[in-house]
Amino acid sequence: VCDAGGRMISASHTYRASSKAYLFEITPEAGFLTAGKQSEVAVRLLTLNDTQAAGMGTWELHSIEPIPAYKPEAQIADADGAAELARHLRWIKNTHRVPGGTIDLTADKPSSIKLDSVPAGLYRLTLKAADPWGGSCETSIFLVSAQQKGKTDLNLPPVAIAEHSSYKPGDTARFLIGAGALKGVKYVEIWSGNFLLSRSMVDEGALSVVEVPVTMAHRGGFAVNWLGAADGIMYRGQASTAVPYG
Repeated sequence: VCDAGGRMISASHTYRASSKAYLFEITPEAGFLTAGKQSEVAVRLLTLNDTQAAGMGTWELHSIEPIPAYKPEAQIADADGAAELARHLRWIKNTHRVPGGTIDLTADKPSSIKLDSVPAGLYRLTLKAADPWGGSCETSIFLVSAQQKGKTDLNLPPVAIAEHSSYKPGDTARFLIGAGALKGVKYVEIWSGNFLLSRSMVDEGALSVVEVPVTMAHRGGFAVNWLGAADGIMYRGQASTAVPYG
């Protein structure tokens, strides 16, 4: 559109469309679960305008096994976080059901689901609530539970997941790295900006948790890069986390 002076005027607005009136926002307290430890998941029920709504919901946790073999489409397979995991597992069915429960969804703050400790494995968390437009709204996410020490043998695409999005000096940062196809070592580098802080080797294959003691040198944030190979395929990934200066 042009105004009287011939200037071009443009504007845009984004709208969310859905067959349901409600959507779930699901935020685990950690990027991955640790076998043998309890965890918590924050949940909000949202309208299509991102307004928080109140209601009653139910939740279920299912383990998923066996996990189908991951077959890379190229000679290099990069970790692509939750998106790659969802693509690989989108058609897989639930198996064993872990006891679930109900959740009181409030309009003023996130509600919480407390998950009991579960063994290492892959899980699907599903939430449901009655929808004012009829039927119910439903949302699922995948959760990976890893061994605290040693390898976690799960048939997954390459992953690089920080346990938390932010740390402070004195903390120990934890990252889940690797791929199910790896049988040998993984090479790990820690970078802060343009500076290589450390380089190490993880002996076990598959997936494993790498711990990084956070120091003043990590302020400003840092990234964990990993690399491994199996059967002529290179697997790699990167995960980053913030370390505020204050």
